[in-house]
Amino acid sequence: KNKNIEFFFDIGSCWGVYSLRISNKFENLKIFSYDPIKKNIQRLNHSIEINDIKNIQTCCIAIGNEKKTVELGATETYSPNFEIGEKNAVVTESSNMNLIDNLHNLENKNIVIKIDTEGFEHNVLEGAFKLLTKNRVFCQVEIKDKNIDKVFSFFRSINYNLVSDNQFNRTDYFFSNFDLE
Repeated sequence: KNKNIEFFFDIGSCWGVYSLRISNKFENLKIFSYDPIKKNIQRLNHSIEINDIKNIQTCCIAIGNEKKTVELGATETYSPNFEIGEKNAVVTESSNMNLIDNLHNLENKNIVIKIDTEGFEHNVLEGAFKLLTKNRVFCQVEIKDKNIDKVFSFFRSINYNLVSDNQFNRTDYFFSNFDLE
């Protein structure tokens, strides 16, 4: 509250739990929710509509480090969690992908980013380089074990500090380039 956060980027929003929960607590916050799966965005849009929420913009797109079309897959038909290039997929969906830096040109803003992209987090960070280096950012990232070293190295290279980690699930890490009390 005391950092005057202006933007929240929910990258890999799925059904928008984060976006929905903070939307009514911070009505002036500009929220951008990105997910590549059509059913997930439809469900989030329905929640936005029935709750008359005005500060969330959704976009059905994958966020990464290049602009192209990607194939995503899930290992269960009921799962909302798809991975880019899933080899054991029982259900697949194509999506356009873009860089967050192509979609937002912000400088000197206070921003919170949540990234939960099922193993694609390092690619998302690479595509957010300008956003992360030209603003004051608090970033929550769900990191798959295979990406721990790459993600930590990326944040060190842009002078971010590890603020906290989730001691219960050992996958959520919090980084920032400004001081937090």
